[in-house]
Amino acid sequence: RAAAAHGDVSAAVDDWLGRNYAGMDWKLFADDWRRMHGPNGPPVETMDWRSLPLSHPMAPLTGVVLYALSVILLKRFMRNREAIHLRKTMFVHNTLLCVISLAMFVGVTWEAGRLWYERGFATIWIDHDWYMPRSGLPFWCYVFYLSKYYELLDTGFLLLKKREPEFVQLWHHAVVLVLFWSYMEARMMNHWWLVWANSFVHIFVYGYFAAATLHIEVWFKPYITILQISQFVFDMAYSLPFPLLRIPGATRGDWEPWWF
Repeated sequence: RAAAAHGDVSAAVDDWLGRNYAGMDWKLFADDWRRMHGPNGPPVETMDWRSLPLSHPMAPLTGVVLYALSVILLKRFMRNREAIHLRKTMFVHNTLLCVISLAMFVGVTWEAGRLWYERGFATIWIDHDWYMPRSGLPFWCYVFYLSKYYELLDTGFLLLKKREPEFVQLWHHAVVLVLFWSYMEARMMNHWWLVWANSFVHIFVYGYFAAATLHIEVWFKPYITILQISQFVFDMAYSLPFPLLRIPGATRGDWEPWWF
């Protein structure tokens, strides 16, 4: 039965490619996809996303509401008070986020490389099922999603120090919760790239913040803005092939998160 199912999906891939992209060389993707999903392919272990904490649709929405209320209340609380010095706390906070970012970057790099080696290049681009084990890419994507809740403290610390956060920062922290929840909910395979790129940049961002609390100059400070802009450009470029690779019956992921 499994072999027949794989055969049906493989036939759907051939038919769709033939009708839509007959003039393009998709052999690399097609061959890798068949090797990955064929009846003789590696065993499958799925990740039960909805059984995990903060996977309910109300989780990110509640997070956004509480975040907005916290910003309003903290502003009022600090209105007639002196700034609170949080040097040690900020060092621990930023160091922790730097280490977490490093762990996510290494984890995603290892898993993406392993999947490419074991199952082919198409594995990290197109995917029929959210099939990978808990120790794979979905795990690190989930850890990344959780880390976005912890990063909300960035704004709280700024307000306690009587520094006004920029609107872009407030918007970013709020939207990211919903955005990466939607990626996980839709099982969008290729959003691992966003996790990989963001984690890489945050190694340097939070490393710089941690060093700054100790008044230590770091050599990469001038390059942080360049890294952030480059990340944005690469994220946009990486998402563009999704409409081409979203093969009916073969690829995984809904349209809504991609448009978001």
